[in-house]
Amino acid sequence: MKRLFSVMLALVLVFTVAGCGAKSKIANTKIDIGESEIFSEEDRNAAVKWILERWSKEKTITKLYSITYAGDEESKYEQDYYSDWEGYSHEEVIVFYIDFHTARGAGSEGFEGDEDYEEWAQMLGRDDGGEWVFVTGGYG
Repeated sequence: MKRLFSVMLALVLVFTVAGCGAKSKIANTKIDIGESEIFSEEDRNAAVKWILERWSKEKTITKLYSITYAGDEESKYEQDYYSDWEGYSHEEVIVFYIDFHTARGAGSEGFEGDEDYEEWAQMLGRDDGGEWVFVTGGYG
């Protein structure tokens, strides 16, 4: 029942953040918030919402295929890694993998144009249980 609720909430998030032009980019995005002993379901859904909002506006992509929680182990590893950076201030880091397709002209934005990307890490950080913010993204 809990899993069904998570899926339903994820679908509501997809339709909530889908704007007219961006809707087709994220309309059929598969979302898997997974299980976590670190982050609540609400925490993970808030991170997914942030990712959907950001990537629905991204002009370099034409389709967001999936968003998948990378797991507690990966999120903890990245938290430990980034805590060693000078000037880094986030208390928590959460990692999701995203699969997407780029626009033909995306090469000028750092992506190969008209290509699929799989398991592109999207790392978000926050302090004191606040709002998620962008930390970094890419292949690690």
